[in-house]
Amino acid sequence: MPKSRPSLHPIDRAVRAHLRKLDLHQKETALAIGRSPGWVSKFLSGTGHATIDDLIRILALALGVHGLSKMERRLLKAWRRLPAPSQADAVKWFEDWVRREARIARTRR
Repeated sequence: MPKSRPSLHPIDRAVRAHLRKLDLHQKETALAIGRSPGWVSKFLSGTGHATIDDLIRILALALGVHGLSKMERRLLKAWRRLPAPSQADAVKWFEDWVRREARIARTRR
């Protein structure tokens, strides 16, 4: 007996429909959201599932907002690997470092 697809949530259906309306090739869509063309095909057909990160990238694509650069994704991935208590320390260190670099740049002018 063939497996029946679970009923999709209205938001899920709307996201898939909007993504189809963008009229992009699956390869373009996959590249823009950081997934494979196969994943996009499954997602659009209703058999694939999206994470919240996938949905955010799809929304950014639909709104024409550019996603993260490769370097930004690397930084975020590294930050996510840190234990929760260390994440706040890492953000503070990075913000302090950026401020120091900005001060140095101002003195060079």
